[in-house]
Amino acid sequence: MIKKQKMKLAFILVLFSALLFSLVFLIGAESGKCMGCKVIGKSFLDSYTLGSRFDTGKIYFEGKKVPSDEKWERIYISQPESALDSFESLLGELSSEEYELYFINDGPLKDIKGSVKGNMYLSLAAIKGKEYRIIDVVITTLPVMSIDGSFAYKNEEKRDVLAGELVLFAGADPKTDTLSIKESGLEWHVRGGSSLNDNKKPYKLSLKNKGDNYDEKFLALGSDDDWILNPMNRDDTDLREKSLMDLWNKYIAADGKNFKMSQGEYVELVINGEYRGLYLLQRRVDRKYLQLDKEKDILFKGRPTWEADTAEKAYEIIYSPFGEKETYDIARTHLFSLSAKYYNTDAFVDFSIFFNYGVITDNSGFKNMYYVLKWNGEEYSVYFVPWDVDISLGVVWKNDNFAYDYEQSMNVYAGKSEYSKIKGFMEYNKQKYGTLSLEESINKRWAELKETVFTAENIYEILDENKETLEQSGAKIRDKKLYGLYYKGADTVTRLYDFAKLRIFKLDEFYK
Repeated sequence: MIKKQKMKLAFILVLFSALLFSLVFLIGAESGKCMGCKVIGKSFLDSYTLGSRFDTGKIYFEGKKVPSDEKWERIYISQPESALDSFESLLGELSSEEYELYFINDGPLKDIKGSVKGNMYLSLAAIKGKEYRIIDVVITTLPVMSIDGSFAYKNEEKRDVLAGELVLFAGADPKTDTLSIKESGLEWHVRGGSSLNDNKKPYKLSLKNKGDNYDEKFLALGSDDDWILNPMNRDDTDLREKSLMDLWNKYIAADGKNFKMSQGEYVELVINGEYRGLYLLQRRVDRKYLQLDKEKDILFKGRPTWEADTAEKAYEIIYSPFGEKETYDIARTHLFSLSAKYYNTDAFVDFSIFFNYGVITDNSGFKNMYYVLKWNGEEYSVYFVPWDVDISLGVVWKNDNFAYDYEQSMNVYAGKSEYSKIKGFMEYNKQKYGTLSLEESINKRWAELKETVFTAENIYEILDENKETLEQSGAKIRDKKLYGLYYKGADTVTRLYDFAKLRIFKLDEFYK
């Protein structure tokens, strides 16, 4: 009898434990909220059937249509790194008038930081009636730019211009670390030269408000109506251009002796419901960006050519307060002539060292270079502003194509085409006034800059920051899955770091 009672008691305890476990499971199955959506266990969906494709365009983040890849039923949400501690700490709210939204309490949801870095998707259950679909949710620490629109007209270059709307979701807005959403009307078109044939296109953006140009401040890059989306096609590390921009702007142009080159921030791009990958959102180089005098200063851009027999064929007028004929007359005198008397030689020395350090051979001719004619009160001084520095630090032009060749690039000493005439001018001044020659000026300046600018510590700090930004976001994984590697594994981050450091020693030997 006692034995039966003990067995009965044991059975009751087992049953109670099972009920308690079930209760705990059910409580755990629906616990907390993530971006305004309840968190549920997978068993919650057992009473629903898997439906046909749902429209991700019916899902909103903070009241705005969420950036989504409709083909893959995948949405992209920008968050600051500080919000990745747990799913409860993610900022903003997801909503839909069409669907009920729930997050599935699975592995990726339990480790948000690891999921973001490893490109693991959160699972969002969208329910309509008795049907459900699982939507992939990509959390990224990069800003996400969403563009929607359609064909509007053909421009003077016979390129299709599209018109629509732009929304920039920035969970990692530099200088803030808070969620930011910016909107604007927009016209955009494909830009560029050789990159036009690539799958990943470069774009020019023109912000509009009721048809008029509209300035907007994006990502602590300043306020402008014209922007560029750079696909970084020729760089498998996605570090070269931004890191060289940061090096120039932070160290060489910081004292005001040189003009800033374009600056940019990484973003992920979605156009018309299709994910387009990792881009660099950049400022255009123009009068406003360089803060030129509207009444006096002139800005040219070198045309995409290596040879030209007239100033008109060599330079495009970006800004001038004068008429076209007068502007090109000034170009003939100050830029296209054999004389280098108007060049700011101190600025050219800094540019030459930067140019040589990066082995930016694609900028040696007219193309990929801006020319500022700055009025100093008596005459113009000519400055070079670097542009389009993707062919650098190991990337070369070889056998009529872009290639990665570490040894070839390391053993090249790059010089701008104007070098020889500036050298002759400074040699004349040395003979007449006892000033330094170009080589002597560069050698002297290098001795200063190798201690203050071109140090492994400075350069690695810039590379590390940009590398960490990309790695934490998971964006490189997504981008390379979409487009692959241009140089088939030859161009690696490790080799870039090696090159960046060893190039310092190479130049030290050269300038000695």
